[in-house]
Amino acid sequence: MRISAGVIVAVLIVLAVLVWLVTQKGEDADIERDTPTAKSDRPSASCAQSCGTCKSIDYDARCTDRCKFNLKPYCD
Repeated sequence: MRISAGVIVAVLIVLAVLVWLVTQKGEDADIERDTPTAKSDRPSASCAQSCGTCKSIDYDARCTDRCKFNLKPYCD
């Protein structure tokens, strides 16, 4: 039984594409983590204290959003 060259080339191309896709996903995650403006999961303690003084729920939400993006927190 002999395997044709076309089948071997097709299998190699499929493997190369799969490896490329896997490495692309890993690189995207690294870039997002390294970006200084990347959104953090939860605000810091100092941010929570700053936003705790907001009188309105809407203002508090905006304040914590600013913290998530590493911006200066303040109530509108």
